[in-house]
Amino acid sequence: MVSMSATIFTRKNIADSEVAEAILNIMSVAGFTPEKIGLFEPLKTTFTKQEFIRMWLDESPGCYDEEVGMTGTAGGMIAKIKKPNFSLYVSWWDCPDKKSFNTLDFYFTKQTFKSHRSDIEKLFKDSLAVTNGFYGYISESNVEDRQHVTGTLKTRLPGIFWCNYFGESFLNFFGKEKIQKYPWWKVEKGHNNGQYLYLTESPLDELLRDASYERKAKKYLGETSFGDEDQYRKKPDIIQVKSVPPM
Repeated sequence: MVSMSATIFTRKNIADSEVAEAILNIMSVAGFTPEKIGLFEPLKTTFTKQEFIRMWLDESPGCYDEEVGMTGTAGGMIAKIKKPNFSLYVSWWDCPDKKSFNTLDFYFTKQTFKSHRSDIEKLFKDSLAVTNGFYGYISESNVEDRQHVTGTLKTRLPGIFWCNYFGESFLNFFGKEKIQKYPWWKVEKGHNNGQYLYLTESPLDELLRDASYERKAKKYLGETSFGDEDQYRKKPDIIQVKSVPPM
């Protein structure tokens, strides 16, 4: 069962063969060359580089506009390998006059993470750099689920996780000096003046059992930017609108 993920948000137009090839190379170097690929489940196409890039670029109508109907384009694909258990889900939009986020989601089991921790961290960071991502994180699924509230990145931040990437807009929003003063387990420089903020040494130890790590960090940064979990439990369908970095 897949129980961990690495998520990347970018404003960059990733409907590009060079980006697709770069991500494929990053995956292959990490030991995660896909076996099966497709536009949707179940995956039936055996992987080849040419088919991977073709599916990455495959497009359909993108965003709805009340005046003109569908406008722009959108795309997405899935790539998987069984051993080690690892998947990539790509979603992108290219819509005129509309700000949209493109996402890369990598999914893997705890065992895959334990065996390939350094490879996964490098893949995450290299993929952020290639796509010029502005926000991202690595998390165990239960830690992510317990912080979930209805909404999108434009309405609330999803939480604080084991490894958090804050691009410059996020650092400026919360305050670079303030962020530096928090007792993170580790802070690393990222691309374009961003930073990787690690909450604990491992995502699979105390962080699984103790939610106080993320709660303390959210309280320090400002709880008004994150979803209210108590409110979500009472009214799960309500979109919570919080104070978030400029998107």
